[in-house]
Amino acid sequence: MYLFYLIISLGTLLFIDYIVLFKKELSAPSFLFAAGMFICSLSLSLYTEEWNINIHAGTFWLIFGGVLSFTLGCLVVQLAKGNLQITSSTLSEKNIIRLTPIIKVKRLKMIFFSIIVLYLIKVYFLMSYYGGGSLAAALVLHTEALKFGDDAMKLPFGLSFFVGLPDICGNIFAYLSAVYSFKKNFRRQRNWIWAIFVLCLVGSLLSSGRTFMLWMIVAFGVSYFICMKHNNIQINVKKITITLLAIYTFAMSFQQLGYLIGREESEDSGLSVFVEYCGAEIQNLDDFIYSDHIQVKTTHFGEVTLENFWANFKVKSHRDEVLYFNSRRGYGLGNVRTTFHNYYIDFGFWGTFIVCFVIGIFIQSIYSKLKNCNIWQTGRMTVLLYVFISLVPACFMSFFSEYYISRMWALFNYRIWLGYIMICYVIYGTLSFKRLNKNGKN
Repeated sequence: MYLFYLIISLGTLLFIDYIVLFKKELSAPSFLFAAGMFICSLSLSLYTEEWNINIHAGTFWLIFGGVLSFTLGCLVVQLAKGNLQITSSTLSEKNIIRLTPIIKVKRLKMIFFSIIVLYLIKVYFLMSYYGGGSLAAALVLHTEALKFGDDAMKLPFGLSFFVGLPDICGNIFAYLSAVYSFKKNFRRQRNWIWAIFVLCLVGSLLSSGRTFMLWMIVAFGVSYFICMKHNNIQINVKKITITLLAIYTFAMSFQQLGYLIGREESEDSGLSVFVEYCGAEIQNLDDFIYSDHIQVKTTHFGEVTLENFWANFKVKSHRDEVLYFNSRRGYGLGNVRTTFHNYYIDFGFWGTFIVCFVIGIFIQSIYSKLKNCNIWQTGRMTVLLYVFISLVPACFMSFFSEYYISRMWALFNYRIWLGYIMICYVIYGTLSFKRLNKNGKN
C-alpha cells in the first residue's frame, strides 16, 4: 500500500518540479532526484507479488521527505536567484564560432589511441593478477575483492594515475559530445569527440560494474538538454520517442552488459535483472530499517557516509554490516539501499532531511550559476563545470546508493585535478581556467 502512495507522491512532486517550480527544465537537479526515485519505485511495483513487496510507513516518509527536502533546498536557491530559467543565447553564430576554442583533430586522435593503450594496460594487469583464463572472470574476482576483501589489485602509484585518466575523460567528453552535437561547422571534431565518448562508455565496464556507464550517460543527457535550450530547440514527439527507445534498449541490455563483465548467468528475465538493480533498493532499505538484522553502531560523525574520510584516521569500516545482501522469497535483491541508507544510519530520520536540504542548496547553486553561461555553446571546459558534470549524475543515481558526498570527497583528490589539467591542455592546447561568461557577453 505504501509503495503505491510513494509512486503517487513522487509522481506528483515530479510533475510540480517540471511544470511549476523549475520551468520545464529536465536538467534541474530536483527533477533528476525525484525522477530517479520515481523510476525506482515504479520498477519495484512490477514485482509486488513475486517478491512479496511490503513498504512500511516510516520508509515512505523517509524517502518522500528526503526528496521533498532536496526539492526545497533547490527551490530556496531558485527563488534567491530570481527564478531564472535557461534562455536561448543572444550570441550570433559568428561570435559563437569566434569564442569556440580550437580543438585540433590530431589532438583528439592522440587522446583516442592513448585511452585504448591505457585500457589495454589495465586489462593486462587484471589478467596477470587474477588469472582466471578470461577477462570476465578476472573482473568478477576484482569486484569481489573490492567489496569484501583487502587483496584487490593495486597498480603502482604512477601507473594508477594514468590508468585513471579515461574516467576523467568520460566526464569531460560527455559534456563535449553534447555541445558538439549542435555544431554544424566542426564535423571532424564532432566525430572524434563522439568516438572518444563511446570508447569511454565501453571502457567503463573494466571497472567491473555498469554504474559509471550510466553515470556518463546521465552527464551527457543533462548537458544535451541544456545545450538544446541554448540553441532554442524544443522537445518534440520524435525526440521523446528516441529517448524512450534508448532507455528501453539500455534497460533490456542491462543483463547482457552484466555477462560481458562476468556476472553469473541466470534464468531470470532481463526485466527481472533490471528491476533488481533499479528498483529493489527501496525494499532493501525498508528491510534494513525494520528487519532483525543487527543495526550499525557508529562512534564518529558521519562514519558511514564519510567512510573515505574516516579511513584516513584508521576508523573501522562498516562495509560488512552495511553491504550485506538481501533476499525475499528466495530472490536475491542485491546489497544497495538508496542514498537515504547512509544518511539514516549516520544522522537519523530527521537528520536525513537536513542533509538532503543542504545538498539541494549546494548542487542547485552550481547549476544556477552555470546554466545560462555560453560554455554550453562554445565548448570551453571550466573548473566549476567539471565539478558540476562530476556531481549532477548523483541526483538521478541517488535511487541506487549514496554518491553526492563520496563524489565531493573524491574531488578533493589532487590527482583528479592534475588529470583534469593534463587532459584539458591536450584538448585545448592551453590551461582551461577561463572565467565564466553569461550569454550575450564575450
